[in-house]
Amino acid sequence: MADVTEELDLGTIYRSYEKDGRGKAAYQPLMMLRILLYGYCRGVASSRKIEQATYEDVALRFLSADQHPDHDTIAAFRKRHVEALAGLFVKILQFCQKAGLVKLGHVSIDGTKSKANASKHKAMSYERMNETEERLRKEVEA
Repeated sequence: MADVTEELDLGTIYRSYEKDGRGKAAYQPLMMLRILLYGYCRGVASSRKIEQATYEDVALRFLSADQHPDHDTIAAFRKRHVEALAGLFVKILQFCQKAGLVKLGHVSIDGTKSKANASKHKAMSYERMNETEERLRKEVEA
């Protein structure tokens, strides 16, 4: 992963910090990209969980150079550079496809939560489903 991210052009992200002039120096954008990408590859999109993993996951500690940006910093980085990150993620997927690591299809990350309308009282077990199928078959024959 570290090698792949070295090949990317992060100029847009770096330029956004040149005119900033406020607060202390930002974390390295390359490092922030690496920890976000690693989190996404592991199925972790939560900035809080990514922050926690910078302490616990050895691979993430390597990618973050043993730095531990807090969840607010990770979320702010993601929000600030959402357009640039989208383009970079596409390029990373293309690199992975060329290397034979993935088959590209439809990839999406969506944090939408929707209330399910399935009830455990209405759901059928496999046994009950077979009984219902048999009952319906007898009704059709009759």
